[in-house]
Amino acid sequence: MTFCLETIHEYLLIGIYWYILISCRHSTSFECTAQLPWQVLLAVLMAYWIIFAVQCFYARRVWIITGQNRFITGIVCALATASFVCGMSYVNPPCPLSTF
Repeated sequence: MTFCLETIHEYLLIGIYWYILISCRHSTSFECTAQLPWQVLLAVLMAYWIIFAVQCFYARRVWIITGQNRFITGIVCALATASFVCGMSYVNPPCPLSTF
């Protein structure tokens, strides 16, 4: 699972570098200088998913090593979930406010 997520993440990073270094090399248009490519958002999302998956594997390992101690494993799972939720809320654009 982590290998597949990491492969997609690397593909997105290559797309970002291609867009910035090759496609917008000599362009001074507004789109090239001020807007980030769509791959940036997906790359950040994939990074948070990968971090969460690795922390879940770590929580499983803690579960095994501590002799199925629910308290310690619960702390690790709570921190992993909090990290994931904070990451998703950071990436998610705020809801647009309508003006009348």
